[in-house]
Amino acid sequence: MALIVGLGKACALAARDLARNDAHMRRMRDHLYEGLQAGLENMHLNGHSEKRLPNTLSVSFPGIAADRLLATIGDTVAASAGRTGTSARTV
Repeated sequence: MALIVGLGKACALAARDLARNDAHMRRMRDHLYEGLQAGLENMHLNGHSEKRLPNTLSVSFPGIAADRLLATIGDTVAASAGRTGTSARTV
């Protein structure tokens, strides 16, 4: 019973803060994208520019080997060399 009550409370808190958290994640995602775009050439946004998850940025860098890029950024950014749901290496 306690777990059910706890889950209900967690859902209520998530619903209460959903709009605020969504807006914050979108701002952070867009800030990252704008920073990358300003500092890097030949970057491509994968997917739709508006209809996408607020907490996910998918970009590609044509001509750059994914393993080399992941090795370069190390522990700085959570990134993977593949689509979500694949067995791509994540750092």
